[in-house]
Amino acid sequence: MEINARKKFSEHDIFVDFKLEKVMFRWDHSLKKVYRKFYGEQEHDSDIPPSNNLYNEALLFGDEINRDDYLVGK
Repeated sequence: MEINARKKFSEHDIFVDFKLEKVMFRWDHSLKKVYRKFYGEQEHDSDIPPSNNLYNEALLFGDEINRDDYLVGK
């Protein structure tokens, strides 16, 4: 799934599951920051740059999920 709609990123938080690498990402549209959460772990306290390679691969090849799925984790 290619997630690249600029309007969507400016209006909504985006949650992505990248099964291949066992990681999920959360785009916070109000703060304009990206957060990472590996399977079996809590979300990392610090944000990552939007240019992060793993994040951009997830946007290209991952699946968009909902907030609840992100919070529950895997």
